[in-house]
Amino acid sequence: MRTGAFVIAASILSLIFSAPLSARSDARLWQTGRLLSVGFDGYGPNPDNQSRLTPRRAAVWWTYCICAGDRAYTAVSTRSLVRAGLTVNAAIRFSADREKVYLIAPNGERHTLRILRQEKGKSCREPSKFK
Repeated sequence: MRTGAFVIAASILSLIFSAPLSARSDARLWQTGRLLSVGFDGYGPNPDNQSRLTPRRAAVWWTYCICAGDRAYTAVSTRSLVRAGLTVNAAIRFSADREKVYLIAPNGERHTLRILRQEKGKSCREPSKFK
């Protein structure tokens, strides 16, 4: 008898605590914008290689300019998102917060980019001009 009550109580508690987590993950405001440009930004530190025991390998950094309405975002990533099906001047779905841009590629993959700059306007400045 106690085992059945324990199973019911555990099920209710797991539902209560898992509901806010699933609601929070879908809380992003997704927008439709345009990928204005993709550029090679250069070589730099590899964020995936944090170990000091292995030699550091330089990563290739890519710069992306995304425009939506009257905002333009300049963001960087170590992944080339062109392979994911993104093309310049194509419509994309994205969500932006304070430090990151989340993109949904046409093939359904989600990608995270780090924001370098947010600007008012419909174009991005070249990255070399504000480094």
